[in-house]
Amino acid sequence: MLDYKFDPKATYLVAGTYGPDSMALIDMLRHEKGKFVVCSINYHKFAESGEDFKSLKEYCESVGLEFVGLDTDVLPEDGKYKEGDDFKEWARKVRYDFFKKTYAEKKASALFLAHQQDDLIETYLLQKQRKGQIAHYGLSPVSTVEDMLVVRPLLNYSRQDLLEYNAENRVPYSKQDSSFQDNYIRNPIRRDVISKMNEVDRENVLDCLLYTSPS
Repeated sequence: MLDYKFDPKATYLVAGTYGPDSMALIDMLRHEKGKFVVCSINYHKFAESGEDFKSLKEYCESVGLEFVGLDTDVLPEDGKYKEGDDFKEWARKVRYDFFKKTYAEKKASALFLAHQQDDLIETYLLQKQRKGQIAHYGLSPVSTVEDMLVVRPLLNYSRQDLLEYNAENRVPYSKQDSSFQDNYIRNPIRRDVISKMNEVDRENVLDCLLYTSPS
């Protein structure tokens, strides 16, 4: 199902939330060869955050996956979120510091992220909007980030595809996590543009992304 050559002797990290995208990825990966370690962070952004964190841990235990979690309440004071900070930037730093530490401890071969086609389109539209100097448009299926091999195997799946996958395979997920992503991580372009695209619009954007080079 996933277009990646897995090494049965390797250890892989999976960035996990209890949202629909990452739960679909976790479920797909657990049927592949190799050892998969689910890494998750409790940002304490909502009252339900702790419950989702706990639910993901319990799910991993029920299907035989190792779970490594970070509760941001245990961070040193200078590393905690403070009122007025840019939440996205703070969360990204916490996330990648955690991934790098776990990657080294587990001697991982790759880190899997659940970015999907809607994320790909969003990134492309934002790049076009900002008109900055970039090497390429969109998200790479495989790249190196902070000395980690990062794999995004879901870029050919839309958010709707993954919701249907979860329904067909009875994969649990949190709707609260999805709301968190929409309100605090994703750009409004996701809600105002991508959500209103029909299949023709989507294909046209993907064609532009594929055949247009940054100037």
